[in-house]
Amino acid sequence: MQNWRSPWWILVSGVFPVGALLALATQIYYIIVPQLNGESKTAWFALGLSLSLMGLGQLGYYLYLHFSRGKSSLYYHIGVYVLYFCWLVGYLINGETLIPNDIPSWMVSNEARLYPVGFLMPNLAFSMYSIIAFLTDFEKNPKPLFSLLGAFGVALACFIGINILSVSGFPERYAPHLAIVGLFSMSTLFFFFLGRSIYIFGHRPWSGWSQWDILIKGVLGIAFPIWGLMLNNSKIGYMPEHVFGNFSSPWFYALAVVNGVLFTLPNYPQPIYRAILFLLRSVFFPYILYFALVFLPFLPLAIPAVLAIGTGFLMLTPVVLLVLQSATWVKDLQYLQNYYPKSGMITGAVLGALLLPTYLYFSAVQDRKALHQALDYVYAPDFDNSHPFKIADARLARVFSAIQQNKRRRSMDIGGQSTPYLSHFYNSIVLDNLTLSDRKLNKLEAIFLGKDLQFFPETIQRNSVPQIKTAQVDSKWDEIDQSWTSTLHLELENPGANLEEYRTIFSLPDGALIKGYYLYVGAEKVKGELAEKKTATWIYEQIRNNSRRDPGLLSYLDAQTLSLRVYPFQAKEVRKTGFTIVHKEAFQLTLDQNHELTFGELSRNQNLTAPIILGNGQLAYIPTALSETLPKVKLAPHYHFIVDCSSRSKKHINAQIADLENLIRERKLPKETLHFHLTNREVITLSKNDNWQEAIRKQAQVGGFFAERAFEKILYTYSSQALKHYPVMVLVTENLPILPEFTPRMAYSVYNGVRYYHLENKVLELENQVLKAVEFGEKSSPTRAEPQAIEAVAYPNTQQPLAYLSTEQLVRLPKYQPNSSLKKGSWESAALLQAEWRHQEAHPELGEMAWQDLIKKSFNTGLLTPETAYLVLENESQRRLLRAKQKQVLQGKKALDVGEDPVRMSEPGFWVLLGLMLLIVYWRQMRI
Repeated sequence: MQNWRSPWWILVSGVFPVGALLALATQIYYIIVPQLNGESKTAWFALGLSLSLMGLGQLGYYLYLHFSRGKSSLYYHIGVYVLYFCWLVGYLINGETLIPNDIPSWMVSNEARLYPVGFLMPNLAFSMYSIIAFLTDFEKNPKPLFSLLGAFGVALACFIGINILSVSGFPERYAPHLAIVGLFSMSTLFFFFLGRSIYIFGHRPWSGWSQWDILIKGVLGIAFPIWGLMLNNSKIGYMPEHVFGNFSSPWFYALAVVNGVLFTLPNYPQPIYRAILFLLRSVFFPYILYFALVFLPFLPLAIPAVLAIGTGFLMLTPVVLLVLQSATWVKDLQYLQNYYPKSGMITGAVLGALLLPTYLYFSAVQDRKALHQALDYVYAPDFDNSHPFKIADARLARVFSAIQQNKRRRSMDIGGQSTPYLSHFYNSIVLDNLTLSDRKLNKLEAIFLGKDLQFFPETIQRNSVPQIKTAQVDSKWDEIDQSWTSTLHLELENPGANLEEYRTIFSLPDGALIKGYYLYVGAEKVKGELAEKKTATWIYEQIRNNSRRDPGLLSYLDAQTLSLRVYPFQAKEVRKTGFTIVHKEAFQLTLDQNHELTFGELSRNQNLTAPIILGNGQLAYIPTALSETLPKVKLAPHYHFIVDCSSRSKKHINAQIADLENLIRERKLPKETLHFHLTNREVITLSKNDNWQEAIRKQAQVGGFFAERAFEKILYTYSSQALKHYPVMVLVTENLPILPEFTPRMAYSVYNGVRYYHLENKVLELENQVLKAVEFGEKSSPTRAEPQAIEAVAYPNTQQPLAYLSTEQLVRLPKYQPNSSLKKGSWESAALLQAEWRHQEAHPELGEMAWQDLIKKSFNTGLLTPETAYLVLENESQRRLLRAKQKQVLQGKKALDVGEDPVRMSEPGFWVLLGLMLLIVYWRQMRI
């Protein structure tokens, strides 16, 4: 049988990988071509055209053999090997020309430079196998020992040659070229002799080796794999940890032992025994195939590894085992087809081979489901219909651990914590090829598992060395739109001697939205590009941390707070930037604490004395002059006690209850003003206050103290109806609460500003309870503040108010629904868009569709929203990468992050290629 001569193997080993490589290369070239010079473009064209022609040649040869029912020839395989060998050498020699060193790694990752080696190695390996098979005549009784001696002789010649050259020396100019050609040439000879010895050893009858059969198979199938895993995981020896990836899981060792035992077991001539052995070997065949594919790109390094470290030969073990186990599998099939239908055996083998991949796939699908449920619970809750969280802690802990491990590095990079191919396979299913930031992952672990909250620096630093040198506002009244268009022009100066970034935060009033941004890059005024916020922030951070070019970023930190960042500033450098705002009323804005700016003419505000109804009666804008004439109502404080019932509260429950009892008794708080929210990872609000002490004691103490969710539920109650009281939110805890990074959702709904209080625990002086107020987002020490009744402005009247006005001037009227007909840059569109994102803030359960719709409306109108950002980039390559990454993000889940790593192209995973190969083999065999 010479199944390896079937034309289908040309597709599997050659056409498919070459096609995938060309697709990936096209993506990379599209992104970096604006930064390439003429020489680089010529190199791309030459290598791309030659690779395309070789791939098309293989496809044409496959079609010829398929329709003529022919078999591949020796000359074809020799030609393929020589052509791809020369192409790879040319690629490696011209590597820096193709992807210049000034292309940052965040734009094209280091792993992308290895794509050609990884994708073309199956072609070279199969061609080498075919050449060996053609040139090995078993009728002449070839001896594997002679071929082994030949491989040893090549390695010895390399060792002697390297030492001679190191002593005699040769021109440095040609050193890299000679090293590449020499490495690949000697590797070709080495693998020819080594492969031939393995081929002979695998295909000749085992009876000739009967006295050594079990020992040789045991060493190759069990000892060497375990030894290799232990070396890679630094369990023995002196190698760095995880050189080829993280294989530290006990499952790798267990599978290695089971696969080795099945390979070692003798092939007794008993049909039932051989059938069971055949099927079990098929089940574990993907394991050795996986490791063979992992090490295949590193085969050219086998000789240097053997010479440098004696254990380098272990790199060859997976490929050797793949050849030997394939030969054993074929022999089993040849034996069994005499007793059982061949089609049935092949079907069983294919189904068996799919067991491990299927298990991995469905396990990842379950992890995806669990993660999405956790993300939806935290970031997309339904405040009207809250349901208990029912996912087991053990599964969540495993999911979080797997994400943390797989995000450490990319699949093909050397060293790190992730597992080659499997990490990408897992991330593509569970995370849609995105990630979770360390901050967000720690928050999820704290909420669901009760783990410690880690310290992370603020997302935006508040103190900036560069300062505003001059600020000028240019405001124009638009008679048609009946609104102001104001552009703020800033000159920023770095007074220091170091490279710095300008940072500032500010807030805009209701109905004022940004519709343009610019930054001078050198002498050129560059307009900002609207993009999805997570993507824009990731691009900005990559440029800032790695390239040190000229980005500018204008975005929302939360629903009210904006951030402006410009980078870099050289010593004493002055740079110009600015943004345009569309607004109905004139207003004043303070930037950097000492620049008072006026947008529009304040005197015009007195002309607006009636509510402005927008969106066909669904939204009302209340001008400042009108709000001053509206009736006022007194709002009493209602105390919302957010009681810590987390897993860490067990020792403090009784003390917390005592603190509350003393506070209520000392302040003589009316019973009807008290609300108790028993909070762990869930929030249980007591409907009655009769026996709140016992309810606290009975509440399950699990997870973390998710105070943020309690804030959200309280604020949702006040945002959805105009209650005649306002919330005093009091944290009752001895532990660190899980709080929002800035302000919680719907913070705008509280008339007198959002703050929360700590109930200070003084064990010896319980009669002197103190409430300490903390403003959201403030890092200063809390101050003592006693809640008092306040006066609020009621709209439209005090009898049936729709809202109490403070900074809020947009009131969503009954039966409000988002508006779909928005005009580019108009003030009405700005007001309607702002109302829509507040509606989504109150209804995060609307999910990805509403999120994508809001982003689309932001793009169409040119108006900045909390889900988008204005980003100024320096060159077209950065813009193309921004668009590619943004497309990937918008196809994923909103709560996922872009991550810290370079953009990943959509390469086919190992299991996809394995599935294609198995289906082709199965279909082909069924036809025979």
